[in-house]
Formats: sequence, C-alpha cells, structure tokens
Amino acid sequence: CTSMMKNLLAVGAKKAYLFKDDVFAGADEGAVAAYLAKAVKKCEAENGQPYGMILCGKESTDEISGQVGARLAEILGTGFVSSVIEAEPQGVAKQETEEGYIRYSVAQPAVFTIAKPAYDPRYPNIKAKLAARKAVVPVFSAADADISGEESRVALKGYSEPPKRSAGIRIKEKEAADAVSKAMEKMLQDKAL
Repeated sequence: CTSMMKNLLAVGAKKAYLFKDDVFAGADEGAVAAYLAKAVKKCEAENGQPYGMILCGKESTDEISGQVGARLAEILGTGFVSSVIEAEPQGVAKQETEEGYIRYSVAQPAVFTIAKPAYDPRYPNIKAKLAARKAVVPVFSAADADISGEESRVALKGYSEPPKRSAGIRIKEKEAADAVSKAMEKMLQDKAL
C-alpha cells in the first residue's frame, strides 16, 4: 500500500496517509464509511484545514455494493454525487447517465464517487517518481485516528449462482395455426392460462 501511495504522490498528490490496522478487516460498508469518516477528520487535523472534495471509488471489486461513498457523505453531513466522470476543484461534478450528462454544482465539502473518467490516467515522469520514492507516508493505526472496532451489521454468508432455467418446449409445427393450437394446448395443460 505504501508504494501505491507513493505513486499517488508521483502523479501530483500533495500528501498521502495510510491507515492500516486489523480493525478494518472484514468490515461491512457502514463500518468502512464510519472508519473513513474518522480517518478524514484525522487527516484534516494533520493538515490544519478541511477538505473541499473527498473522492471515493464508485464500488469495490468484491461486493460491488456502491454504498461506502454515500454512507460516508451521510456521516460527514456533506453533499454527494455518485458515478462522477469529471470533477472540478470548485465542486462541479459531471455525471454520466443513460440519457447523457448531468453537471452538478455542489457546496463544499462534498463526497464524489468516481466512475471511469473520460480521460486517460496521468503517468508520473522520472523526476516525480524519484521524488516520491523519498517521501515518507505516515502510517496510522486505528487508535491513532480514534477508531474503535465498529460493529458490522451485515455479514457475507456466501456466493451462489442463480438457478439455471430449464429448457423450454420447442414447437415444430410448420403451419402457424397448428403451432398456436399446440402452444395453447400446452399452456392449458400446465395451467398457465
């Protein structure tokens, strides 16, 4: 994780913090949002100023619930926009929908969940990579951020595939009237009509 944080510094982040503790393992979305809210407050205290925008991923690759960003915004009492593909420092967010795009102006601070942006990611140059390698990324435990073990209210019981559908009945009549008659007969037999 530290090397990932250093990559963020290499592409332009000013500061990076790593919160690492066994308390975070196996937490549900509500507990993760509660942890992040306390981590945000710790980082704001370290910086001496509040954040204007808090960016989260749209959803994780394991549960794919897409709830953490919304829950974090609720806990922090901030505005929230999901599926953002473009954000501006003044709190303007562009969201893609099935019908097109929506632009929001959101009072800061605000939480945005980011979908795949409409631009290519920035890659660090050699000079920035070398500078980032020397950077020290502070690592905080749960106790450092006054985080106690939040009670997870949701527990994953397992994954299962939906039941396979049985194959339907093929009506092979050549004449349309015969095919309709056969279909009606079958539906009456199965009490579908």
